[in-house]
Amino acid sequence: MKWLAWLAMFGLLGCGGSTPSPAEPVPVLIQDRDAGPTDVSDALVEPAPSRETKEQQCDRLIETINVKGIEIKEATAEMNAGGDDTALVANVGDVMDTVANAVARVPLADEALIAARNDYAQMLRAGAKAARAMAAAAKANDLPGLKKSMEAVSTMGTTEADLIERVNDYCAGGAQNTDGK
Repeated sequence: MKWLAWLAMFGLLGCGGSTPSPAEPVPVLIQDRDAGPTDVSDALVEPAPSRETKEQQCDRLIETINVKGIEIKEATAEMNAGGDDTALVANVGDVMDTVANAVARVPLADEALIAARNDYAQMLRAGAKAARAMAAAAKANDLPGLKKSMEAVSTMGTTEADLIERVNDYCAGGAQNTDGK
């Protein structure tokens, strides 16, 4: 089976279509200022400087998600090129876990951004688990298992869109120091 149906569900994660050229931006989080651990709590996170502005923290989180999202897109492109190779589907899950770990380690002091970061990392981990379950089910010709894992994947696009909107709305609210000044 081709994994394109699965990939279509991950369109917002940068997991579909072609691999971006270096000049092509990854549309994971877009902000216009002018107009692995199994649980995030297990990740080692550097604290952000306490006087760093909300804008600086927003930029760091958004940049990490965008840059690391390219890795997911590249793994997905490799999976598409691999046809029915279930190992490549499982690899997408592994890459998603790696990206989740990188996102979870973004140093932040702002509580709202910390919550969004943790939610985003958890979403990626859920996707990684679903990808590996999908690969295992396909390999075992387990149609009910495949259907269940595809259903888990199908919710990710909406979840990610909601998280992106949450971060962008919060970050568009203006810059202030994390201590409220």
